[in-house]
Amino acid sequence: MYTLNQVKTLASCGRDPGRSLPLWRGFLLVPLILVCFAFAPQMHAILPPPDGGYPNFNTAEGEDALFLTTTASANTGIGWRSLFSDTTARFNTGCGGGTLALNNGESNTAVGAGAMLVNISGMRNTAVGQDALLFNTFTLTGGDFNGAYGAFALFTNNNGFSNNAVGDSALFANVSGAQNTAVGDEALQNNDLSGEGAANFNTALGAQALFGADGGMEGDSNNAVGVSALQGNGVGSFNQAFGAFALSGNVDGQANIAIGDSALSNGSGSHLNFNTVVGD
Repeated sequence: MYTLNQVKTLASCGRDPGRSLPLWRGFLLVPLILVCFAFAPQMHAILPPPDGGYPNFNTAEGEDALFLTTTASANTGIGWRSLFSDTTARFNTGCGGGTLALNNGESNTAVGAGAMLVNISGMRNTAVGQDALLFNTFTLTGGDFNGAYGAFALFTNNNGFSNNAVGDSALFANVSGAQNTAVGDEALQNNDLSGEGAANFNTALGAQALFGADGGMEGDSNNAVGVSALQGNGVGSFNQAFGAFALSGNVDGQANIAIGDSALSNGSGSHLNFNTVVGD
């Protein structure tokens, strides 16, 4: 059995007395920290304090931004009439005059004058560039999960969904086509010009790749990689073109494979089916 003094000696073994903090100092330290936190906001506050904060976590800056909001929450509208008609929708961001002006969809991001201006119900879209996705969901249905990066990208898209357009006027005329990818200025520009929704699952990589015939590009499941590859395609489907101007003259040929600059570039017509050409 240990005596009281022995217990005290055992408890203090191995402890550096220089590191010990007297109990009274600990009690003084807590209020000192709290006082520091109290003064911190005043020391670092922005002057003048920022305005634009509104109920339900909304932020609005610019004439008539978020003008009609009622129960909408977590939205940010910056610019003339940005998110003007947003009454109940959440998680939208508009930066630029007229961005998302008629919106009541959720989780959209629009950056650039007029971007997604007419979007009414589309959700989870991203538009970066002047007038990108401007007419999205004009008919009140569809138009979800699109990405448009570049001035006039997906400009006339209405109820097409899951499209991605990167470049000036990429997928410009698309109305109802879905799950298309266009990377490059004017890539897939005339896709689904008719608005019938037949031009789906196309991939274009390169300026004016799969640009489309004058009457529109209504083919589906085409892949074009290279400047102006499959440029004049109309209703042709299941074609693969890899190289600048490869299959550029094809209009309605099906299931062709062209690899190399200008490969099968002069072929056209219904007879141009199931061909494979490798080489310039």
